[in-house]
Amino acid sequence: MDKISVYDLLGTRDIPGSEKQIRALETRLSELVAINGRKWVLDHRAELLKQWEMALNFESRTSRERGRRKDMEEKKRLHVIIKGRVQGVCYRLETQKAARRYGVNGWVRNLQDGSVEAMFEGDAGAVDDLVQWCRRGPSLAVVTDLEIEPLEYKGEFKGFEIRF
Repeated sequence: MDKISVYDLLGTRDIPGSEKQIRALETRLSELVAINGRKWVLDHRAELLKQWEMALNFESRTSRERGRRKDMEEKKRLHVIIKGRVQGVCYRLETQKAARRYGVNGWVRNLQDGSVEAMFEGDAGAVDDLVQWCRRGPSLAVVTDLEIEPLEYKGEFKGFEIRF
């Protein structure tokens, strides 16, 4: 296959896009050369450049929009009391691991009455997933009840800790 360099096509070393994007463009150009010939690719340089710039702009715009949507995702804060056989079964440690997997911040601790108390903050979906996990808990736990109190999101936690 006759390979054409992006730099040959553009006549410059100043090409927008990441290295990965430029390699993808080179691959596409090589395919076009194989199908249509090198002369065709060079004759259609302006059209190909325009398509390349449009693709980069679209990719950049959709990436920014995804980022904005993630930033705007609903946040949630819940105070949770877990009742049942939940102490002495690694409930706090496993809750911490699950919270980190889900990207939820907050804390968990044992209470004197044998239950476990937790505070969860994060994206609403992730917090809901963690609450569902808490209904089962680790394999040795027997969860009989969850008391869930929604609170105003504060964003005060960085990470998830076990409190004593």
